[in-house]
Amino acid sequence: MATHDGGTDRGKPATDQRRLARRSEEWGLSPRQAEVLGLLAAGASNRDIARRIGTTEKTVEAHVTQILRRSSRASRALVIAAFWMSP
Repeated sequence: MATHDGGTDRGKPATDQRRLARRSEEWGLSPRQAEVLGLLAAGASNRDIARRIGTTEKTVEAHVTQILRRSSRASRALVIAAFWMSP
């Protein structure tokens, strides 16, 4: 999230946070799925995501599957491309 002075939250540029919020709303993601999407878009592996959010790889796989379904994309690469391509 952007801070009051237009800076960053959690080390991510404010524009990336806005993009994440737009995609999450557009695709109907839960807050946890949105968190996974942000890490996925940053290039993190399922193992890395699991470590970062304190869950198992199996749970991350389930979140990624839901992100694929809700975004109507066939692969994580296509989700990442869709995340970054549109404003």
